[in-house]
Amino acid sequence: MVDTELERFEDDDEPVDEEPLAASSAQGIRMVSHEVRAYSGPLPDPQTLADYKEVDPRFPDAILSAFQQQSSHRQEMERRYMTGSERRANLGQWLGTGLLLSGVVSGVILTLNDHDVTGGITLGASLAVGALSYVFGDYRKKNSED
Repeated sequence: MVDTELERFEDDDEPVDEEPLAASSAQGIRMVSHEVRAYSGPLPDPQTLADYKEVDPRFPDAILSAFQQQSSHRQEMERRYMTGSERRANLGQWLGTGLLLSGVVSGVILTLNDHDVTGGITLGASLAVGALSYVFGDYRKKNSED
């Protein structure tokens, strides 16, 4: 977008606002041009890259190289984050299953060894904790997606 305006000026380059344009031969017309460029994206637009190249021919290559390095780094960090999240989730699942099974096995063993009340409580509590963990874990997932 180019914005052009005309300004009247005298010999000393001071703008004159109220005198007529033809009032004196010492006045002239100066054209002022403003250019505004807008671009959005991770890299400069081609014209800006060409302008950088006029300053130093190595600048566009340096900019592209920095962008590629940053992009590779970001992708590597995202991959590590996702891999770590999956590992933690899997580890939690295995540990939770192990604790649930140990509680159930302990309750059954206690019940078989004539500790009916203690075995029943252990078995019931293990199953209740497992069920609550499943229900509230599912509830938490649904709320975090919203």
